[in-house]
Amino acid sequence: MGYKHIEVKQVAGFIGAEISNVDLSHPLNDDQVKEIRKALLKWKVVFFRGQNIDHAAQVEFTSRFGEVTFAHPLGEPEPVPGFPQIKPVDRRLYEKQYGFRTGGPWHTDVTAAINPPAASILRAVNVPSFGGDTQWSNLVAAYEGLSAPVRALADTLKAEHRFNGSGYLPRNSKFAERIAVNPLVSIHPVVRVHPETGERALFINPGFTSHIVDVSSQESKLLLELFFNQITKPAYTTRFRWNNGDIAFWDNRATLHLAPQDLDHLEVEVSYIAPPSLAMFQLGLMVSAQKWFKVRRSAQKYQPSSSKKPRSWKHNRCFHKLQTTKLGCLYLTQPSMKLEQITI
Repeated sequence: MGYKHIEVKQVAGFIGAEISNVDLSHPLNDDQVKEIRKALLKWKVVFFRGQNIDHAAQVEFTSRFGEVTFAHPLGEPEPVPGFPQIKPVDRRLYEKQYGFRTGGPWHTDVTAAINPPAASILRAVNVPSFGGDTQWSNLVAAYEGLSAPVRALADTLKAEHRFNGSGYLPRNSKFAERIAVNPLVSIHPVVRVHPETGERALFINPGFTSHIVDVSSQESKLLLELFFNQITKPAYTTRFRWNNGDIAFWDNRATLHLAPQDLDHLEVEVSYIAPPSLAMFQLGLMVSAQKWFKVRRSAQKYQPSSSKKPRSWKHNRCFHKLQTTKLGCLYLTQPSMKLEQITI
């Protein structure tokens, strides 16, 4: 079960490993790709230190693991010129456009879609000398940590996912108005079976999950409180301290993550020719996932606002199995930190 072409070092008890002895600025061979995927499936999120790559190299790296998606289903802000897979996600831009700056609560990427991304890749470009850590939690370990009767109950439940599902932003906000134009809503099982490992994982998150379906509102509230507390237990998490050039690659089917929470109160001056003080680039991929959900009703495609659409996003009101997932790219900017993220 060892590795011959990369070095892998575990960083936490249930999740996370650091991969070394690999240069992502050069094309990877098939053996390296196979072993990186192997480490990802085992540790759910893997980290690469000091990788100085650009947009093109990040897209190329991501494409070795699946089909790269359009930047984001909402289609705004517009993707990086020349890279429709990469979306700028700038907290100050969001503050100007929507009136908020926060990175949001714990979440799994874009679970409001019928075909959420399989994984994400995030690259640090310009990070602060303090703060800005990102956290991940292992949804498989969280499921396995439940008692047998509660696991049995969770196996039978479904939940609705939508943007701002938990209502952490005001319902009358500009962002709420934006997502109301073309709502992206899906119903997923509370427990999903991973298509590659066969592991069961809790598949709910505070960012997108609005309620458990087919139960009372009070029961839904209590069940979500139980599950949310379980998936964010410190024991199942890892915390990553960024340095310029670092890359995080996580399995979106088995994790949720928390964006930096300690930078929103900081003001950073940025000139026109200087890069933002905090930025991330994210890409997303879709890979075969026949064991995820079974579509019960025909899915509707969500068309991003850009004319360049490497792939479309879908929403569905009721389904059990997801047939495919793809990779997508985002460019995230926040005060005091710059990162580049890709999802698969």
